[in-house]
Amino acid sequence: AEFVPELDSIVEAKKTGGNVWYEARVKSVKGGFTVVSYLGPDLGEEIVEFPDFRPAYSRVTPARSRPLFVKQIFQLTDPKVHQWFKANEQRVVSDVCNKSRVISLVVERNVAQIRILGTEKAIANAKMLIELHGKHVSDMQRVYSEREQLSAKLQQERDRLTTGCRLDFPIERELIGLVVGKNGATIQAARKATGVHRVEVDPDGPRVVIIGPTQESIEAAREMLEFVTQRVSVKPEQIGWLIGRNGRNFRELQEKTKVTRLNIDKSCGQVVLVGTKGAVEAALLYMDTHLQYLSDFESEARESEKLRRELRGMAVSEEDPPYLGGKGGRGGKGAKGEGRGAGVSGRGGAGSAPGSGS
Repeated sequence: AEFVPELDSIVEAKKTGGNVWYEARVKSVKGGFTVVSYLGPDLGEEIVEFPDFRPAYSRVTPARSRPLFVKQIFQLTDPKVHQWFKANEQRVVSDVCNKSRVISLVVERNVAQIRILGTEKAIANAKMLIELHGKHVSDMQRVYSEREQLSAKLQQERDRLTTGCRLDFPIERELIGLVVGKNGATIQAARKATGVHRVEVDPDGPRVVIIGPTQESIEAAREMLEFVTQRVSVKPEQIGWLIGRNGRNFRELQEKTKVTRLNIDKSCGQVVLVGTKGAVEAALLYMDTHLQYLSDFESEARESEKLRRELRGMAVSEEDPPYLGGKGGRGGKGAKGEGRGAGVSGRGGAGSAPGSGS
């Protein structure tokens, strides 16, 4: 059949004497002649007649073939997700079908699977959406379980608060770190040792709040957590006595009383004690008793120094006494005084020995 182009449509036409087809726009149609304007550069216009023009096949959209529908089964591996899908089937079916364009989606009641009908592309999208629903359902169930646990724990804490004992006390802001400890170690140790339910530090006070089952338990926790700072004024001559040689006295004080920090503020002549209230009170008793002996030791030191000076001032000179001989004789043979025992103290005196000869 002869092709009759429409005005202003795009066709393919051959130039006169050529065999190459060019795209052209139809300018006018008169009888069997058609005037076209070639779309290529410098090709101009020309009158052509059938069969030297035809439809522009490159611009014609091919007819779509009818899609093929298939049926597939999607297995659900989590029974809890299957139960949720059954309970919310209308919601799932509406969402998945509208978005994926599947024809049908049915959640089986007795088997953990879903039947899907549609094109392969639509079914692929439907499976993706079903998996996403299942993932979020699992996540929501986990969140719900955690929420239930938190709710039960909260109720338990409320019961403790209403039936337990409570006390609070102020704390210096600079000492909050000692109350809490590294990573909460001090509070955890106090809770474990005393059995209190809760220990909180209110930074607005700041205050420490303790809640426990008995009055004894919260008082015991307070002894472990109530940190204080105490400054004690001392005389300059007492500082060395308190510190001791190479800091020995301070180390003993800290070891015996368990104060946390111990130092001297020389600018104002004060000993600074930091620790639990009980430890600081013990340190004050220790210092007071230790200072009582300062005057006694100073008195003894003065007496000792006095004796040293007296010893240094004395000129002690010791001379050897005359030699006193042994037993004196009565004279021996020979000349006067030459007998055995002759000497100042010899028995027999200084006379001539008997029988001495001239």
